Amino acid sequence: MESKPATESRNSPSERIEAVFEAVPTSLVTTDNRGYIQTANRSAQRLFDCSQEQLLGQKLQRFLPQLKLGTAAKSVSPNWSPAPDIVWHETTAERPDGSLFLVKHAVSQVELDGAPALVHVVRDISERKRRESALKESTERVRAILETIPLAIVTTDQHGKIETFNLAAEPLFQFTSEEVMGERIEILIPDLAGGDANLRSLLYGGSGRVLSARRRDGSEFPVELGVGSMNLAGRELLACVIKDISDRVRAEKQAQEARAQLIEAEKLASLGELVAGVAHEINTPVGIGVTAVSHLREKYEILQRSYLDNGLKRSALEEFLNACDQSTQIIQSNLRRASELINSFKQVAVDRSSSEQRRFFVKEFIDELLLSLRPRLKHTGHQFDVRCADSLEITGYPGALSQILTNFIMNSLMHAYGPQEAGQISIGVRALGDQIELSYADDGRGIKREHLRRIFDPFFTTRRGGGGSGLGLHIVYNLVKKALGGDIRCESPPGKGTLFVIRFPQL
Repeated sequence: MESKPATESRNSPSERIEAVFEAVPTSLVTTDNRGYIQTANRSAQRLFDCSQEQLLGQKLQRFLPQLKLGTAAKSVSPNWSPAPDIVWHETTAERPDGSLFLVKHAVSQVELDGAPALVHVVRDISERKRRESALKESTERVRAILETIPLAIVTTDQHGKIETFNLAAEPLFQFTSEEVMGERIEILIPDLAGGDANLRSLLYGGSGRVLSARRRDGSEFPVELGVGSMNLAGRELLACVIKDISDRVRAEKQAQEARAQLIEAEKLASLGELVAGVAHEINTPVGIGVTAVSHLREKYEILQRSYLDNGLKRSALEEFLNACDQSTQIIQSNLRRASELINSFKQVAVDRSSSEQRRFFVKEFIDELLLSLRPRLKHTGHQFDVRCADSLEITGYPGALSQILTNFIMNSLMHAYGPQEAGQISIGVRALGDQIELSYADDGRGIKREHLRRIFDPFFTTRRGGGGSGLGLHIVYNLVKKALGGDIRCESPPGKGTLFVIRFPQL
């Protein structure tokens, strides 16, 4: 009978098991039923910083001081059977130099060389514990910081479920932390009810979005919401910073109302100024007419006395007729002038006070406007050039156009020229397809470059102490945008005058 090859004898089952035992990266130690170490693989030797010789014959309890081997030993008997489940527990390990570290330990029963034994599996978990401890400390530190921040902060998971609700959020929403934990964020901010994508869109879309929030009693209030990503306990969360802006919104609303009142007052003041100017202008022809009538009455009374005294002469009658001719001419011309002023003022005043649209000839409308402004313009020496076809008729808002052109002209009078300067002002209107283009230009001193970008801002003026309210061009901008539905641009090279160009659709 042939003998087995040497290689086969070296690979006997026991040798193969021993090779696997040594190669396993987990620390394995076998003991007898009294706890004395019988074998320890290389991983166990490195774990306990001992050689095989130093470990053999030692009690495992020397290296695992808290291990209760008595219980395990008692379970070993000649009639042992493998435990269905391996139970792990944590304990402290000790090396010969006295250094301590944490391990997980499990034990199972085996049979070695026909005798019962215990196999101990030992895993070093000290590094993992350090990481867990550091993570726990970091998490607690983050939570403590969140609780001390005076702003309401709510953290959610990636699906919008609330995980953190700090102290500042409780009085704001009238909920306790326990009541909202696990609920979706839309219980606080209904605008975020669009799902996960809605909340994450805020993360990538920037912060400072104004939304409507809801308290426990159902009352809603405006908030400014910022969303950021944070890592807490090893998980990515969405942190919502919520700021109640009720006071700010209320203040902004009051400011808007006050601004609207100021703009309305500015419009009324402009109309009042127009009334005063036209009244003064009408007073002249009416006064001349009254004087002419008085003179005519006086001549009539002289003629009547002569007639009653039978002393009427041909020369007196001719003088009276001549006075009648001159006086009636004066009365007629001045009454016609007053009538024109009244009619132009009436139409301009109606347009100013009305926001209704009507059909009108643009050239005639501009002429009437300039006539109504004559009291302000006749002492300036400015020349006006109106370039507009007499036949151009549009349906629009003459009140808005009247206010726009008046503000342009008043701005030129106040800012473009000095007291003794006479300028050239051009107004042009033309049709461009379905658009109307209105241009207004003066040849005054122009607008400084640093002021040009702010001229439409409310209350911006360079003549704060000289009668400027800073609302004129702001009114113009709003009228162009809202009333006419158009656009406006301004060009003003330094020292070369100012040009405004307005385009708006024909109705």
